[in-house]
Amino acid sequence: MRSKAWSYILEKQKDIKISLSEIKRIRSKSPVGLMKMVERILSNLDLTKKLKKTFGDSYDELIEEIIYRFYSVTSERALYLTTEKPKDRYYRLLDKIFKKKQGLENLFYNALERKGKITKHEVKIDTTSTYFEGNSLSIAMYGYSRDHRGDRKQIVILLVLIDDYPLFSYVFEGNKKDVSLFLQTVKDLKKRIKYDRFIIFCDKGFFKSEYLKELEKEGIFYVMAVPRRIGEWPEYHNNKTSKEFFVDGRRAILYENTELRKTLLKELEETLRKIKDGLNKLTPSEIKRKYKYAFKFINLKEKKLRGKIIEKEKKVLGRWIVVTNISDKPAEGIVEDYKSLQEIERDFRILKHELNLRPVFHRRYDRVISHVFICVFILLIKHIIEEKFGKEKLEEIMKIFSYDITTEKGSFLWAEKISY
Repeated sequence: MRSKAWSYILEKQKDIKISLSEIKRIRSKSPVGLMKMVERILSNLDLTKKLKKTFGDSYDELIEEIIYRFYSVTSERALYLTTEKPKDRYYRLLDKIFKKKQGLENLFYNALERKGKITKHEVKIDTTSTYFEGNSLSIAMYGYSRDHRGDRKQIVILLVLIDDYPLFSYVFEGNKKDVSLFLQTVKDLKKRIKYDRFIIFCDKGFFKSEYLKELEKEGIFYVMAVPRRIGEWPEYHNNKTSKEFFVDGRRAILYENTELRKTLLKELEETLRKIKDGLNKLTPSEIKRKYKYAFKFINLKEKKLRGKIIEKEKKVLGRWIVVTNISDKPAEGIVEDYKSLQEIERDFRILKHELNLRPVFHRRYDRVISHVFICVFILLIKHIIEEKFGKEKLEEIMKIFSYDITTEKGSFLWAEKISY
């Protein structure tokens, strides 16, 4: 069966595209095929010698951390039980990573730029949180949990994509808000990204009008969403004469998802109808309990709907405004570029659900930082693999690929396809 499978692959290899995320739970005592592929990627980026010099006798453990996480071996304890190596070797690797983290991130960034993979220098930033199990460390705090685990202390992780490659990560206290992290992160990125024109993309959680002046002063370009329900911004959603206008001399662009807006308005009307029918039948405490998801629309004292709040909500549903200091690109292009922030949301899902970033079990700050770094590094490797193979025709070759992933023949066949 193996012989027939590989004969099929050799005949059809030009048409085969795979995504390794779909085979992450295939287990193997010695995943040679994936190891060869990862080593080929590092070799193509001219990083093998540099990483061997950096990690010395811990280099093999670095490769094992990468490849076994694709197989859902997601902790140092599980890793040493799988490889039967002393567990101290993997903890020593984490200690080395912490000392070299920023240099390693810069190394990957420079390698991708040198190979022509990074050309636009479009920088996308966003945050997520991850919670702790067991004892936590000093920066683990209670805060807004994206994991819906308000009962656990957490850290905030800021991820940076450059031309959609996940490259830099920052770890902050669990109670930090996005807006408080923005300026220090951008100023650090400016030191690390040696390029005259790089563009920051971020959502409304990072917006603060004073920051725009700082970015302009630093010569940094930006595309940033503004709050939809705060201050004067809701009024600009009434701008029907033009999708593009200026606020305080800055270019602003309004865009609308027409179909989504219709759906959201219909859902809002249905919600308001249900609330109106129930207001006179329920006690104040019952209203709070039953309509807590839409409590802002209710005047509890008078038991009636708040018309002004509802009208403000109707203005913004399905509509967004972004501000930018880019003047040489049409509005449609700016909007499309901003929408690509969805890539970072996709990466967060992969980090949490496929690469098991959460929960965190480490008790030391340096090892928590290294844990986050390893997960982001593996995400980068995954991006490069999927960029080469794509996500199509997976089912066609899934069984065949899983039969013989560890053979030398299979190793070199798939490794050879990874080249720039």
